[in-house]
Amino acid sequence: MKKLDLLTNGTEIWRVLDIKGGSLLVIDCRKMTMPRWVCKECFAEYVLADETILPETMTSSGNIDSEPSAL
Repeated sequence: MKKLDLLTNGTEIWRVLDIKGGSLLVIDCRKMTMPRWVCKECFAEYVLADETILPETMTSSGNIDSEPSAL
């Protein structure tokens, strides 16, 4: 596992932003949330995903708006 890897378990997709010791800084690619630190063991059952999974997920998840919302 290295920085910028995509990890999936079939329903969730996470991007690894940083690695420090036994922790990963990750962001959920399906939700608009802040990155968070989690233990590497939390992703033991996840597999590396290809970048091609992102467009499919972003358009079918309903979490990404086609236009930005007003502030």
